[in-house]
Amino acid sequence: MFIYRKRSALRRLLDIDFGKWLAIAPILITLIIYVAILLFAGRFRFTVFVYKWVPEWTTALTAGAIGGLIIAALMMPQMRRENKPWWEIIKIFGFGVMLIGLPALSYYEYLVWFFPEKTVSYVTEYDVTFPGPSKGKHGHCEAGLLIKDKTLGRWVTLCSSKEYLLKEHKQGMDGIYVVENVSRYGVRLTYTEFTWL
Repeated sequence: MFIYRKRSALRRLLDIDFGKWLAIAPILITLIIYVAILLFAGRFRFTVFVYKWVPEWTTALTAGAIGGLIIAALMMPQMRRENKPWWEIIKIFGFGVMLIGLPALSYYEYLVWFFPEKTVSYVTEYDVTFPGPSKGKHGHCEAGLLIKDKTLGRWVTLCSSKEYLLKEHKQGMDGIYVVENVSRYGVRLTYTEFTWL
């Protein structure tokens, strides 16, 4: 007598051909690294500020175009075998531009974050705005803390809250103490504290 026993999900997973795993593993690892790079770049929003002269869009479009050409060239033999129309390669090129160009928008922020050249500190003026800067699809910060950055020579905006301002700001504090890492492409704010000018 034969008794049928349902295989567990782990057993079914292990029964998949090892060659398929070897083919899929580099794609999954690359995808995980890509998503991690994009998520880490989200930390730059209110801490890393680049100089106005930094060509972020030019760099992103150039890197995207080069990446798009490489991906299109790699896919060309496959397209010919499948006898696809020529405009399909333009879609692949566009996909490559987006795939490589999107993280390239943060290249200079990564350079500022990971390769600071010196650390500077100073006391400067500040201002508070309500509501704060936009956080994208998630609305606005409760308050915006505008700091006159002496290294960049312009005002930068940090995300703040009313609770933080009430807790940290004392009566008569008209300045803010700033510590920042400076790179040739911009600055990364590491510490701020309200103080007296």
